[in-house]
Amino acid sequence: MTLKKQFYFSALIFIVFASSIFYSCTHKIQKSNVAGSHSFNVVEASIKDIQTGIKEGKCSCKEIVSSYLKRIESYDQSTKLNSIILTNPDALKKAGALDKEWHKTKKMRPLFCVPFIVKDNYNTEGLQTTAGSLAMKGFIPAKDATMVKKIKDAGAIVLAKSNMAEWAFSPMVTISSIAGETLNPYNLQHVPAGSSGGTAAAVAALVWLGLAQIPETLSEGLLHIIHWLVLEQPWV
Repeated sequence: MTLKKQFYFSALIFIVFASSIFYSCTHKIQKSNVAGSHSFNVVEASIKDIQTGIKEGKCSCKEIVSSYLKRIESYDQSTKLNSIILTNPDALKKAGALDKEWHKTKKMRPLFCVPFIVKDNYNTEGLQTTAGSLAMKGFIPAKDATMVKKIKDAGAIVLAKSNMAEWAFSPMVTISSIAGETLNPYNLQHVPAGSSGGTAAAVAALVWLGLAQIPETLSEGLLHIIHWLVLEQPWV
């Protein structure tokens, strides 16, 4: 082996050795930081992740709900996304009650501590419901819609009401007189279709656990897909 080849071979061995040491040290630091941290990252966490975190004492339901409320504060109005009409002022109180339920029973209902948002044409007990219209401003339902009640009975928490196309009239855009226009979180120059665009934008940008409401009709769902394929794709 020539002197030049020996030099390159030695340099290669040194690089591999140094890289392995660096990776080992970095991995230990990261592992140490994770082990020493009691914060729970809700971004893209699943229902199972959150419930496991609570069971293992890594977080409380109140901390989970607080994290999502902070995401709304940080990313919704400040970016002009405008996916949320209002948040539930009782959400943290409900979360605290669920924490007490868990500590007392050590049992979790199927949707225990799942924060979810509700499209604004579903009645929510004690929380304004307007169907996106100023004409309904101040209307506070005395009871939940059946679907909302069933989800709450399973242990979920109403976190917020989402914007919608006024009276659900438009499958193309989400604009209401109560809250204005909702934009597309992936490109604020585009829209998230309608009439459930507020829900869609909130789930995409604020990273909920996935309890968005399904389209009221199959035809609306198909129109959303067609709109996305035809109007939102850069290759069209």
